[in-house]
Amino acid sequence: MKSPSYLALAITLLVAAGLGGCGPMLMAGVATTGVVLAQDRTVGNAIDDASIQLDLRQRLYDASRTDFSDIDLEVVEGRVLMTGRVETQDARIEASRVAWTTPGVDDVINEVEISDRNISFIRPRDTWISTQLRARLIGDGSVRQVNYHIETLRGTIYLFGIAQDEDELARVTEHARTIRGVDRVVSHMRFKDDRLAPPAHGA
Repeated sequence: MKSPSYLALAITLLVAAGLGGCGPMLMAGVATTGVVLAQDRTVGNAIDDASIQLDLRQRLYDASRTDFSDIDLEVVEGRVLMTGRVETQDARIEASRVAWTTPGVDDVINEVEISDRNISFIRPRDTWISTQLRARLIGDGSVRQVNYHIETLRGTIYLFGIAQDEDELARVTEHARTIRGVDRVVSHMRFKDDRLAPPAHGA
Protein backbone atom coordinates (compact mmCIF):
# COMPACT_ATOMS: atom_id res chain seq x y z
CA MET A 1 0.00 0.00 0.00
CA LYS A 2 1.22 3.47 -0.85
CA SER A 3 1.82 5.76 2.09
CA PRO A 4 -0.64 8.62 2.77
CA SER A 5 2.09 11.15 1.97
CA TYR A 6 2.70 9.52 -1.41
CA LEU A 7 -0.98 9.69 -2.31
CA ALA A 8 -1.12 13.29 -1.15
CA LEU A 9 1.73 14.08 -3.52
CA ALA A 10 -0.18 12.37 -6.33
CA ILE A 11 -3.24 14.49 -5.62
CA THR A 12 -1.18 17.68 -5.52
CA LEU A 13 0.50 17.04 -8.86
CA LEU A 14 -2.54 15.70 -10.65
CA VAL A 15 -4.73 18.71 -9.90
CA ALA A 16 -1.94 21.09 -10.82
CA ALA A 17 -3.89 24.26 -10.07
CA GLY A 18 -3.67 23.53 -6.35
CA LEU A 19 -6.35 22.62 -3.84
CA GLY A 20 -6.28 25.85 -1.85
CA GLY A 21 -8.40 24.38 0.95
CA CYS A 22 -11.46 24.32 -1.32
CA GLY A 23 -13.77 21.35 -0.67
CA PRO A 24 -14.84 20.74 -4.31
CA MET A 25 -11.22 20.94 -5.49
CA LEU A 26 -10.19 18.46 -2.81
CA MET A 27 -12.85 16.02 -3.92
CA ALA A 28 -11.73 16.48 -7.55
CA GLY A 29 -8.18 15.69 -6.52
CA VAL A 30 -9.22 12.52 -4.70
CA ALA A 31 -11.33 11.43 -7.67
CA THR A 32 -8.47 12.07 -10.08
CA THR A 33 -6.11 10.02 -7.95
CA GLY A 34 -8.69 7.25 -7.82
CA VAL A 35 -8.74 7.12 -11.60
CA VAL A 36 -4.94 6.91 -11.69
CA LEU A 37 -4.96 4.00 -9.24
CA ALA A 38 -7.33 2.13 -11.59
CA GLN A 39 -5.07 2.59 -14.62
CA ASP A 40 -2.46 0.16 -15.91
CA ARG A 41 0.39 2.40 -14.80
CA THR A 42 1.79 2.83 -11.33
CA VAL A 43 1.00 5.84 -9.17
CA GLY A 44 4.70 6.68 -9.41
CA ASN A 45 4.53 6.71 -13.20
CA ALA A 46 1.39 8.81 -13.10
CA ILE A 47 3.11 11.34 -10.83
CA ASP A 48 6.09 11.46 -13.19
CA ASP A 49 3.78 11.97 -16.17
CA ALA A 50 1.89 14.77 -14.42
CA SER A 51 5.19 16.46 -13.57
CA ILE A 52 6.40 16.12 -17.17
CA GLN A 53 3.16 17.57 -18.49
CA LEU A 54 3.32 20.57 -16.16
CA ASP A 55 6.98 21.15 -17.01
CA LEU A 56 6.39 20.88 -20.75
CA ARG A 57 3.39 23.18 -20.62
CA GLN A 58 5.49 25.78 -18.79
CA ARG A 59 8.33 25.41 -21.30
CA LEU A 60 5.94 25.96 -24.20
CA TYR A 61 4.54 29.01 -22.43
CA ASP A 62 8.03 30.37 -21.83
CA ALA A 63 8.81 30.07 -25.56
CA SER A 64 7.14 33.46 -25.93
CA ARG A 65 8.23 34.01 -29.52
CA THR A 66 5.63 31.46 -30.59
CA ASP A 67 1.99 31.04 -29.59
CA PHE A 68 1.52 27.45 -28.39
CA SER A 69 -1.79 28.09 -26.62
CA ASP A 70 -3.70 25.86 -29.07
CA ILE A 71 -1.51 22.79 -28.35
CA ASP A 72 -3.02 20.04 -26.20
CA LEU A 73 -0.78 17.61 -24.32
CA GLU A 74 -1.14 14.07 -23.02
CA VAL A 75 1.68 12.19 -21.27
CA VAL A 76 1.64 8.46 -20.51
CA GLU A 77 4.76 6.73 -19.18
CA GLY A 78 7.06 9.35 -20.69
CA ARG A 79 5.37 9.31 -24.09
CA VAL A 80 4.01 12.69 -25.16
CA LEU A 81 1.12 13.19 -27.56
CA MET A 82 0.80 16.71 -28.94
CA THR A 83 -2.36 17.74 -30.80
CA GLY A 84 -3.88 21.09 -31.73
CA ARG A 85 -2.70 23.89 -34.00
CA VAL A 86 0.19 26.22 -34.73
CA GLU A 87 0.54 28.76 -37.52
CA THR A 88 3.81 27.68 -39.15
CA GLN A 89 5.97 24.64 -39.81
CA ASP A 90 8.76 26.28 -37.83
CA ALA A 91 6.44 26.52 -34.82
CA ARG A 92 5.53 22.85 -35.16
CA ILE A 93 9.21 21.89 -35.23
CA GLU A 94 9.91 24.13 -32.24
CA ALA A 95 7.11 22.47 -30.25
CA SER A 96 8.71 19.09 -30.92
CA ARG A 97 12.12 20.40 -29.90
CA VAL A 98 10.78 21.75 -26.63
CA ALA A 99 9.08 18.43 -25.91
CA TRP A 100 12.14 16.32 -26.71
CA THR A 101 14.34 18.45 -24.44
CA THR A 102 11.96 18.20 -21.47
CA PRO A 103 13.41 15.91 -18.76
CA GLY A 104 11.66 12.56 -18.51
CA VAL A 105 10.32 12.53 -22.08
CA ASP A 106 11.09 9.27 -23.92
CA ASP A 107 9.00 9.73 -27.05
CA VAL A 108 7.17 12.58 -28.78
CA ILE A 109 4.22 12.06 -31.12
CA ASN A 110 3.52 15.33 -32.90
CA GLU A 111 0.04 15.47 -34.41
CA VAL A 112 -0.10 19.28 -34.32
CA GLU A 113 -1.70 20.83 -37.41
CA ILE A 114 -0.39 23.84 -39.29
CA SER A 115 -3.16 26.40 -39.78
CA ASP A 116 -3.57 30.15 -39.47
CA ARG A 117 -7.27 29.74 -38.62
CA ASN A 118 -8.56 29.96 -35.08
CA ILE A 119 -10.00 26.61 -34.00
CA SER A 120 -12.05 27.81 -31.04
CA PHE A 121 -15.28 27.70 -33.06
CA ILE A 122 -14.94 23.93 -33.64
CA ARG A 123 -14.01 23.09 -30.05
CA PRO A 124 -17.62 22.51 -28.89
CA ARG A 125 -18.24 19.95 -31.65
CA ASP A 126 -14.96 18.17 -31.00
CA THR A 127 -15.60 18.16 -27.25
CA TRP A 128 -19.02 16.62 -27.86
CA ILE A 129 -17.44 13.88 -29.98
CA SER A 130 -14.92 13.08 -27.23
CA THR A 131 -17.70 13.06 -24.63
CA GLN A 132 -19.76 10.62 -26.66
CA LEU A 133 -16.81 8.27 -27.07
CA ARG A 134 -16.00 8.35 -23.35
CA ALA A 135 -19.65 7.56 -22.57
CA ARG A 136 -19.58 4.59 -24.95
CA LEU A 137 -16.39 3.25 -23.39
CA ILE A 138 -17.82 3.60 -19.88
CA GLY A 139 -20.85 1.61 -21.01
CA ASP A 140 -18.75 -1.17 -22.59
CA GLY A 141 -17.84 -3.71 -19.93
CA SER A 142 -15.17 -5.20 -22.21
CA VAL A 143 -13.13 -1.97 -22.26
CA ARG A 144 -10.95 -0.61 -19.47
CA GLN A 145 -11.80 2.96 -20.38
CA VAL A 146 -9.63 4.66 -17.73
CA ASN A 147 -6.55 3.75 -19.79
CA TYR A 148 -7.72 5.71 -22.84
CA HIS A 149 -6.90 9.38 -23.39
CA ILE A 150 -9.08 10.91 -26.09
CA GLU A 151 -8.40 14.08 -28.06
CA THR A 152 -10.57 15.24 -30.96
CA LEU A 153 -9.64 17.91 -33.49
CA ARG A 154 -11.63 18.75 -36.62
CA GLY A 155 -13.44 15.41 -36.48
CA THR A 156 -10.27 13.35 -36.01
CA ILE A 157 -10.15 11.29 -32.82
CA TYR A 158 -6.72 10.58 -31.36
CA LEU A 159 -6.44 7.60 -29.00
CA PHE A 160 -3.53 7.48 -26.58
CA GLY A 161 -2.69 5.29 -23.61
CA ILE A 162 -2.54 1.59 -22.73
CA ALA A 163 -4.82 -1.02 -24.34
CA GLN A 164 -5.33 -4.44 -22.81
CA ASP A 165 -4.99 -6.24 -26.15
CA GLU A 166 -5.84 -6.08 -29.86
CA ASP A 167 -9.49 -6.99 -29.32
CA GLU A 168 -10.06 -4.17 -26.82
CA LEU A 169 -8.41 -1.61 -29.08
CA ALA A 170 -10.51 -2.83 -32.01
CA ARG A 171 -13.69 -2.35 -29.95
CA VAL A 172 -12.68 1.18 -28.98
CA THR A 173 -11.77 2.05 -32.56
CA GLU A 174 -15.14 0.77 -33.79
CA HIS A 175 -16.97 2.81 -31.15
CA ALA A 176 -15.06 5.89 -32.31
CA ARG A 177 -15.64 5.35 -36.03
CA THR A 178 -19.42 5.11 -35.66
CA ILE A 179 -19.86 8.46 -33.90
CA ARG A 180 -21.50 11.06 -36.09
CA GLY A 181 -19.04 13.72 -37.26
CA VAL A 182 -15.93 11.55 -36.95
CA ASP A 183 -13.77 11.58 -40.07
CA ARG A 184 -10.73 9.62 -38.83
CA VAL A 185 -9.54 7.60 -35.87
CA VAL A 186 -5.80 7.83 -35.17
CA SER A 187 -4.40 5.42 -32.58
CA HIS A 188 -1.11 5.89 -30.77
CA MET A 189 -1.87 3.26 -28.14
CA ARG A 190 0.50 0.69 -26.75
CA PHE A 191 -0.53 -2.67 -25.32
CA LYS A 192 -0.39 -3.69 -21.67
CA ASP A 193 2.47 -6.11 -22.39
CA ASP A 194 4.59 -3.09 -23.49
CA ARG A 195 4.22 -3.71 -27.22
CA LEU A 196 3.44 -0.65 -29.30
CA ALA A 197 0.14 -1.03 -31.09
CA PRO A 198 0.38 -0.67 -34.88
CA PRO A 199 -0.41 2.95 -35.81
CA ALA A 200 -3.98 3.27 -37.02
CA HIS A 201 -5.12 6.11 -39.26
CA GLY A 202 -8.44 4.69 -40.35
CA ALA A 203 -11.55 6.40 -41.63
